[in-house]
Amino acid sequence: MADYFIHETAWVTDDGSFGVGKVLHFDDNALDEEQWEVLDCLSDHRKFAYVLAVLNGEDLDEWEN
Repeated sequence: MADYFIHETAWVTDDGSFGVGKVLHFDDNALDEEQWEVLDCLSDHRKFAYVLAVLNGEDLDEWEN
């Protein structure tokens, strides 16, 4: 299981993205190349749950098949 933390916050990124909500912070090495590719293909509303499942070592069949 990877280290991560979640908190409610407002944010602005250097590319101009901004928002308010839950933010999941984790090491970029916690996902392998294939998992980053899956994440890129998911709809926005499914990405948070997918990464959380990866970090918790859960079954990923829902997303990867």
